[in-house]
Amino acid sequence: MITIDRILCPVDLSDCSRHGFDHAAAIARWYGASITLLHVFETVPVAAYATGAGSPGAVLTPPERAYVLLELERMAAAERRDGVDITFRRTEGQPHAEILNAALETKADLLIIGTHGRSGFQRLVLGSVTEKVLRRALCPVLAVPPRASGSPAPVAYKRILCPVDFSDSSLSALQYAMSLAEEANATLTVLHVVEYGMHEWPEI
Repeated sequence: MITIDRILCPVDLSDCSRHGFDHAAAIARWYGASITLLHVFETVPVAAYATGAGSPGAVLTPPERAYVLLELERMAAAERRDGVDITFRRTEGQPHAEILNAALETKADLLIIGTHGRSGFQRLVLGSVTEKVLRRALCPVLAVPPRASGSPAPVAYKRILCPVDFSDSSLSALQYAMSLAEEANATLTVLHVVEYGMHEWPEI
C-alpha cells in the first residue's frame, strides 16, 4: 500500500508552479500528507560577474524575502483553512541542487514540480530544472504541465495512463498510479508497448 506523508512542492510563484501546488494540495488531502512549499532564489556563479551578467553578492534583499513569504502565505491560505499542514522553506543557490537537498532533508515521499516557470536572470526556470530533478531525485516526482485552458478547479483526476515495461521502476510507478486512481476514483489504463526493429514488423 502506498503512503504519502510528506510532499515537497518547489514554486517560483509563476502560474505553472501555482498549478503544481494545486496538485500537491489535492494529493495531500487524499493521503493526509503535509506540504513543504519551497522557493529557491537562484544565485549567480562568481564567474558570471566578470561577463557583466550581474553584480557580486546578488541575493534576496529583506524586502524581497518578505514579499516571497507573503506570496507563499497567500498561496497556502485556503488550503491551510481546510486543514492541510503547510510549511515554507526559502533557500538561495542552484535550483535543482537546492530542490534535491530539500527532498532529502524533509524526507519527502513525493516531489511535485511544475514543468515551466519564470524566465529571466536570477529566477527559477522550471523547465530545465525539472529535467535535472527528474533524473536525480531519489523519491517519486510528479511533473505538472501548465494549466490547460478552462481546466477545472479543484484538481480532479479522471483518467490516468501508466506505461509499463516491467522494469522495477515502471512497476513502482504502477503502484503509485493504482493508489492515485483509487483515491481519486479515476480510471487507470496500463499500457505496454512492444517495440519492433525495422526488419521485425509482424505481418498483418
